[in-house]
This record gives sequence, structure tokens and C-alpha cells, in this order.
Amino acid sequence: MYSSFPVLMLSWTFLSFVFGKCPPDDLSKVIEYVAIPEDQYDRNFSSITDTGTRPLGFDKAIWYTNEREENPCVKITGAEQRRIEIMFETYPSARLCVNTQSTTVGCSDAGTGSFYDCRLASNGTLYLEFFCDQGEEYDVRFWYRVVLGKLPADDPEGYWCDNRDQDQYPASLRQLPSNFPYNPPTTRSPDTGLTALPCSLLVFVLAGLVSLTYTGL
Repeated sequence: MYSSFPVLMLSWTFLSFVFGKCPPDDLSKVIEYVAIPEDQYDRNFSSITDTGTRPLGFDKAIWYTNEREENPCVKITGAEQRRIEIMFETYPSARLCVNTQSTTVGCSDAGTGSFYDCRLASNGTLYLEFFCDQGEEYDVRFWYRVVLGKLPADDPEGYWCDNRDQDQYPASLRQLPSNFPYNPPTTRSPDTGLTALPCSLLVFVLAGLVSLTYTGL
């Protein structure tokens, strides 16, 4: 019984570092999320190290490996009875997770670093906590975006999530350089007339024509 106590303490310490507290005691560390209307999205590519950019409405944050740093905690308001779309993309690719106060939302794939979720909000005010749960050895930068769905009166059947574009991330705005070699695929023009005939058949036809000409003479 007593030998398991240190193990339990270590487990609790690890979990406290992973999950943290969102909202934290110091509310000044909470990020008040500011949404951008979709018709005003910046559709130019931006590096995650650029300052003051919001490509496709995404904002950015950093999860620090330093255990003394709080996990990013983002406050969302006005979500009552609405569906909420959560997207994020990490740089470099890493497994990053997100929780609300009462729900484990999910984690990104470590290979791509991208994550998408759309569901009915559990409260009018939500706090999203971003964290890594697999002992990353480096700080993880990430783009994230939160979009609130329509009110129930405008989405009575709850299909808003089904019509969302799940593939639009900041990385999708990257364009190939102007000097990138591009070889368009060649398409074979349809064969017409005698060019469609096999060689042997063409020879046979020509021989027949010669024979008819000779006979006519």
C-alpha cells in the first residue's frame, strides 16, 4: 500500500503538468478569442513566425515544454446552443490535444499535426486548453481557429457541421514557387482516318488499290 504512494504522486504531478488548469487562477493569462468573419479571411500564405497575420482566420499560440508555463487557455463566448468548429495545425508536426472544462475533444495526428472537430457546444462560455500528452522535447507552435455555427432557428436540423470545409488550413495556402518546373500531362489526340489502321492493314488496302488500278488498265 505505502509503496504505491510515490507512484501515485508522480502520476498526479505528471497529469497536473499535462492538463494544467483552464481557466487558470491568473485570468490575465487567458486568451480571449477574437473571431474574424469568414468573408474577411486573409487568403495569403503566412509563416507561423510572422507577426500580426491571421490566415483563413486562424490565430496562433505556443505550447511550451517548460513545466512552469501554463498551457494555452482560450476563452470562447456566445456558444450557447450552437455548434462549434475547432481546427488547429502544429509546426512542426506533433501530437497536440485540446480539452474543454468538461470534455476531452481530441488530439492531432503526430504525423500531420492537423486536427478537426465539430460538435454541439456544452456551454455558452467555453475554455479550450491545448496541451501535449506524450512528452514532446521541444516547444510546439500551432495555428488554431474556432468558428461558431448558426443559431438553432437558422439550423433546425443541425446540419451546419456537415457543410463545413475540413481541409482549409494555413498550410493549404502555400503556393509553388514561380520557377517550379511543371510538365503538364500529354494527351493523345484521337486517331482518325487511315492513321487509326494498323500498319499491316494499311499495306493490304494499298495493295488492293494498286491491283484494281492495274486491272483497270
